[in-house]
Amino acid sequence: MLIHSVFFVLYWVIVSAAYAEEQTAAEYLGKMRQAMHTLNYQGTVVFMENGALDAVHYRHAVVRGREQEQLISLNSPAREIIREAGTVQCIFKETGQSVVDHRPLNHSFLIDFPQDIGRLEQFYRFENKGMETVAMRPCHRIDIMPRDDYRYAWRIWIDKDVFLPLKIELLDLTGKALEQVVFTDLSLPATIPFISLDDTSEDKVRHIHQTTNQPQATWPFILKNIPPGFETQFYTQKPIHKASEYSVSHLLLSDGLSSVSVYLDQADDSLGDSQESLGSVNSVTRILGDKLLVVLGKVPPKTVQFIAKGVVLK
Repeated sequence: MLIHSVFFVLYWVIVSAAYAEEQTAAEYLGKMRQAMHTLNYQGTVVFMENGALDAVHYRHAVVRGREQEQLISLNSPAREIIREAGTVQCIFKETGQSVVDHRPLNHSFLIDFPQDIGRLEQFYRFENKGMETVAMRPCHRIDIMPRDDYRYAWRIWIDKDVFLPLKIELLDLTGKALEQVVFTDLSLPATIPFISLDDTSEDKVRHIHQTTNQPQATWPFILKNIPPGFETQFYTQKPIHKASEYSVSHLLLSDGLSSVSVYLDQADDSLGDSQESLGSVNSVTRILGDKLLVVLGKVPPKTVQFIAKGVVLK
């Protein structure tokens, strides 16, 4: 009887420890999200994708609840990218030209993380892998593992003291790193001034995606296949040219961490059904009558195939 009692106690100790670890991982992710949105911080960030490496100076400023991100390239071509309140402006230093992208969403250059972390746990497991060092700073390594094969895994190193993500990896279904974002140095000034988005003369500015989120009744297609957890973020239509009667439809789906775009355009006789993979991005192209459907995202091939197969024109 005593032996059974001992085993019972040990069992609950093990179960409770495992549960506490998972809760601790979720707590770190929650603190990371808060730190990303509320702190002033800057440093050198290296983006690695598709075998290419790009180093930038990164700044994140907060003024009375307003956020602004800025990327300044450290290599050619010289460019500056500024994000604020759903607007992303890219300035090409050599020509002075500027492209402004207007979207209904406000996404970070580092990583997007939803406020409802509990919902994410329906589709991912959070695992605390202990302490490691990034940029000479101690970090908690948190692995975010998918519960199915519709999404990739993530690995995040969260600073022990300020809870900022100092390293981020996107992993395929075999555990291979597809993308990396790494801080090589970090500082936290008390204030960081905002950059004006109006400094570029209007004749050198090109605006794109100047459309608003439109209701489902306006969609020209129906989605019959949506992977578990993915929900509509926005849908827009934009004319191909100012004088054109044709428009390109764009629907964004997301589970809060992974996202997929669905585009519907006029069909081109030179194109046919195809599937492509470029690093972390997988895409499927289909011809539907006189329309060209493209489904793409940083998700496994199965995900874009499943969505594309279920698109039906109204």
